[in-house]
Amino acid sequence: MAIDVRGLAPLLQVFDMPTSIKFYCDGLGFQIAGNDGKTAPHFDWVLLRLNGAELMLNTAYEADQRPPKPDPARIAVH
Repeated sequence: MAIDVRGLAPLLQVFDMPTSIKFYCDGLGFQIAGNDGKTAPHFDWVLLRLNGAELMLNTAYEADQRPPKPDPARIAVH
């Protein structure tokens, strides 16, 4: 029995949420469709939408555990 998939919403971990939101919204035209309720643009999670496509962003670190810059070993496979 086949399932009827009508959409996907990939979840991406991001290092810097404000920078990521600026890229996806200002650069690519996505709109914020949902978030975790925190003050913009400092969300830990956000749902973005563009022309029926959905994308979720989640912070890679808790705010108090985020290093000053991305760890090269952690992002090497990306």
